Amino acid sequence: MATDEDILRAAAAHYYEACLLFEDEDLDPADHRAVLLAAFRSSDCDDFAAALSLATGWESVRMTWLTRHGDAGHHALVRSPEGRLLDVGGWTDPAALRRVYGAAAGSVTLAPGAPATSNLGGLDEDGYDEELARLVGVIRALPHAPYGDPGFRALAARPIEGVDRPAAAAPAP
Repeated sequence: MATDEDILRAAAAHYYEACLLFEDEDLDPADHRAVLLAAFRSSDCDDFAAALSLATGWESVRMTWLTRHGDAGHHALVRSPEGRLLDVGGWTDPAALRRVYGAAAGSVTLAPGAPATSNLGGLDEDGYDEELARLVGVIRALPHAPYGDPGFRALAARPIEGVDRPAAAAPAP
């Protein structure tokens, strides 16, 4: 059985290539947590937020902004029932994300809305979604708060269609 570190390492290797993170010369491919943070705070935030919403049942939200240079940007994440925002890095808020993305003051908006996913929902003939399973595996394996907290782990362990196959019924006696 794969350990949490094995799951994170394999996912990081996948996203390092899939998200073209090898173009970032400062990113160490062996630092799987840094690779996953880079992947899900850039090109694949929509898919991560969609998977996180499925795993928790929490609302997906979309933060949009303008940079100081006038470029538009967005980041998808979820909002807990208490109103806290969560992305791959853990609990966050608009001010912290504004700093991460270099958003211009006063340009940030936060609104409910499903992420524009592109890679999820591709069930194979067995009803399995490989990309969704990889994302949920990351969510279930991240060690930092709140992901590593027992209550969060129990919440994220709920069965998800396309990821978790029902246990086979015991044979009749």
